[in-house]
Amino acid sequence: MRLISGSRRGMKLQSPPGEATRPTGDRVKEGLFNILQGEIRDRRVLDAFAGSGALGLEALSRGAASAVFLEPEKMALEVLKKNLAKTGFPGATAKGLTLQAWAAEYRGHTFSLVFLDPPYHRGLAREALELLIRKNLLDAGALVVAETAADEEMPEGTGDLCLRKKVRYGKTALWIYDYGNGEEQDGSHAVIGPD
Repeated sequence: MRLISGSRRGMKLQSPPGEATRPTGDRVKEGLFNILQGEIRDRRVLDAFAGSGALGLEALSRGAASAVFLEPEKMALEVLKKNLAKTGFPGATAKGLTLQAWAAEYRGHTFSLVFLDPPYHRGLAREALELLIRKNLLDAGALVVAETAADEEMPEGTGDLCLRKKVRYGKTALWIYDYGNGEEQDGSHAVIGPD
């Protein structure tokens, strides 16, 4: 696993051992950041369900202003902290908390780019979307990216959160949402790669 582009391009990251976490594959990550190209610079990132931190670190490498990484699983958190130390981004912070615990403890923090990559088939991505809205964790114009299994369903929108695009890469789906910018979305869906 490596950083694809930006200031730390090509830097290798460690992956957590075992099967408690499932890192986003390079192909999916590259597709995602191609979609987000030009929309990352200066954003405040929340990488919930962070695992190795690959998504948030990729955003920092491409010019995001800061990132908070949430990872409650102890072994994954240790690997995440090593990856943060290796990359050396000054605006990166790792917390051994769930998204729910973060929202309860750190009031007043908002984000303009959120990555949700929870374990598949547990409804956690949908719950996280609802929590982001309920706890006012999103800036106007924020982007939210949820990664799920391709056969999972997610809402077209909730509150001021509107689905911009769903893209499928084999057995993985990316759901990209816009928050509170008042623009009409095209609601386009794309299928890429083998089923």
